Amino acid sequence: MMDDLKAPHPDEVYITGSAGSVGFFNGQIWHESTKNRSQRTQRVYHCALTTHENAQQTDQRKFLLPETEARLTPATRYILDV
Repeated sequence: MMDDLKAPHPDEVYITGSAGSVGFFNGQIWHESTKNRSQRTQRVYHCALTTHENAQQTDQRKFLLPETEARLTPATRYILDV
């Protein structure tokens, strides 16, 4: 238990990388985002991976454009569960 929940945690680790990098972590652990300390715009693509038995975090079928769907292989459809 920490006295100041806004203070840096002694065991915290930052995921950093250059443009195009990918970082993975277990979303069930204690995590948060942090302040962008650079002068550049930073974009993040967030996704959650789970088994097919669980519901998608966002229903991708609802947002899938017909022209995108037409380009998907059967393997891609399975992986994306669409």
